[in-house]
Amino acid sequence: MIIDKTRQFATDEELQELDKLYQEAHQLEDKFAVTHDIDEEMKNVFINIHTKIDCIEKQIEKRYILSLNGDITLILRDTKNILDHLTKDDIQHSEKAFITLMSKSIGVPIDEIRQVNNMSDDIACFLAIASYVVSQQRACVYYKLEAESISNLILEKTIQFYPLDKSNLFTMIRQNTATNTLSKIHPKIGKNAELDMITGVATMEKDGLTITMQEFKKLNVRTSAFMLLDYAVMCLTEAGSKKPDVIIPLCDYMKDRNLTSIEETRKQVKKDMETLYNITISFKDKKKGGKNYIDIRLLGAKGIIKHDMIYMYFNVPFYQMLLNSPVMPLCKEIFALDTQKYPHSYHLFRKIQEHKNMNAGKRNENIISVKALLNAANGIPPPEEVKNRNYKARIKKPFEDNMNALQLITWKYQNDNPDMDFDTFLNSNVIIDWKSYPDQTKRLQAKAEKIEKIKAKKKKKQPQ
Repeated sequence: MIIDKTRQFATDEELQELDKLYQEAHQLEDKFAVTHDIDEEMKNVFINIHTKIDCIEKQIEKRYILSLNGDITLILRDTKNILDHLTKDDIQHSEKAFITLMSKSIGVPIDEIRQVNNMSDDIACFLAIASYVVSQQRACVYYKLEAESISNLILEKTIQFYPLDKSNLFTMIRQNTATNTLSKIHPKIGKNAELDMITGVATMEKDGLTITMQEFKKLNVRTSAFMLLDYAVMCLTEAGSKKPDVIIPLCDYMKDRNLTSIEETRKQVKKDMETLYNITISFKDKKKGGKNYIDIRLLGAKGIIKHDMIYMYFNVPFYQMLLNSPVMPLCKEIFALDTQKYPHSYHLFRKIQEHKNMNAGKRNENIISVKALLNAANGIPPPEEVKNRNYKARIKKPFEDNMNALQLITWKYQNDNPDMDFDTFLNSNVIIDWKSYPDQTKRLQAKAEKIEKIKAKKKKKQPQ
């Protein structure tokens, strides 16, 4: 069908001819719906009708494109106007019409078409939305203009219809001392980091990890950089960790991060990749016989965004370190947390998930100390800095507000007392209740079997 923006450029004769051709096409479709059979003659007639429709529509479209005179502002105005009026029913109708048309033209049942295409709902939605602004995309091609802004508008509309998918909450992620610590750093010069005024290099230490950041003043290090690192490692894990490069569709990242502005997301991702490229780490692996890692750069090259895809390349030593790291369940809802409103929520939820994974099957699996959580929540003032001075406003309230932002869990103090003093608060434990979590039975059984094998092996070595 002709979209409204081009219809005004059609003559009365063209509109009448199109109405006639569409009626003939619908009659063939109705016949197919009854017989579920299409012979060669019917197929040729069907193709001939749509060829005529396409020819007339292209003539009309050309007049519309010429009227735009290469003005990108007009093209984007028309695109936005069309997309603003689209509903989800329109999109579903468009997708159904596309699949039906394909089914009619090649004589294959609709269910088989769906199965062969195997498209996710959001991708199908993106393509259906794009079909409504084809003329605007062709205008960009005709005038040799950058069509990325139209893609941005289509992507933003897709995200409106298909926000974060919560049906598959958990995935797996490779993790170790370095990545677990990096996910919770919040460098502040003069407090937890030192800046070399000559070289511009900042250094900080946390939990046995030394982090070096080149060109620190230019970086504006934010939590989003380490969320991107976690997201990239998650994608690496999901892809089987076969190679050190990761390609992330910007649309997927925006959905999982619950972001809506593609321009702002693109800018932030570029800054975050710049931050990650300028970071090196040093630490000793805590495992028995663990290696010393000295000045390991996270990324082997600066990441780029091209055609709405994020390209990241892990530095080979860092990638090899990840290959030797165990996996843990990760709730993908962690990426959707609003770190502007709740700046400590990501750090806290990451720590809670690490703790549960490390203590799976133990009595303290869902019990974690306030001190451990505060140590993870960089940005909340350290207890020694606040001591007893207004600790409720400076520590306790932001801690509780950010914990309450974690929607997949409920929590409470083990010895709940609304009037607890500063020391009681610091020495308290928190009990976590998960609304959903992957079954760990098989994992714990495998772990128990491994321990038994080690015991049996040691017993054999003992002298009789």
